[in-house]
Amino acid sequence: MLQGSLNREKFLDFMHRLLPGMNPHWDVNGNRTFLPESILVLDNCSSHRCEEFYQLARQYRVKLAFTPPYMPW
Repeated sequence: MLQGSLNREKFLDFMHRLLPGMNPHWDVNGNRTFLPESILVLDNCSSHRCEEFYQLARQYRVKLAFTPPYMPW
């Protein structure tokens, strides 16, 4: 549980712990594979948009998908 508001530093700390576990995957034979890539869906919070995070996602082969600016649900 995060106490207080989310800032870029806290977000990056969390991503450094989360992204390594998103890949690899295992195929039906139990062989380790990095395909398909994981997809992480994020909103447009400013802390989600920084080059360090983009590089980290590329390093772990995680694709990023951002929601549209307005999501009515």
